[in-house]
Amino acid sequence: MELRQANIEDLDELRGLFKETIQTVNTADYTPEQIKVWSAGSEQTERWEKRIAEQYIVLGTIDGLIVGMSSLSIEGYLDLMYVHKDYQRQGIAQRLYKKIEQKAYEQQNSKITVDVSITAKPFFEQMGFDLIRVQALNLKGVVFKNNQMQKILK
Repeated sequence: MELRQANIEDLDELRGLFKETIQTVNTADYTPEQIKVWSAGSEQTERWEKRIAEQYIVLGTIDGLIVGMSSLSIEGYLDLMYVHKDYQRQGIAQRLYKKIEQKAYEQQNSKITVDVSITAKPFFEQMGFDLIRVQALNLKGVVFKNNQMQKILK
């Protein structure tokens, strides 16, 4: 797998990865209604363009296919961590996370914060994150449970 930084030409593939991952990987932990509302975020083109412009987004690619993505804001917020449904449990998220943590150190962030799905919580615990609190978020009238977590950088 090769790692590279995302650019605007990746927009459609990033949105597709986001939507497809939610609609397949997260179905064990969220209802069909929650999945529908959450994955609809792929249609928010301006928000995706803003992410690409303002965040560090690292991509994992295999033979040109984007198989994973993760992003970090300048403030140390990890916004995205998605791995292609056909490439789960192959160490891709771990490699992406290592690049994100490296970037956080370069940015001199004292910690990395993240809001993670029920599905992703065990991964972030393995990466050394601590639970701050369980949250109930309302997205378009649909309530979601997720986890606010952080990792203090030393």
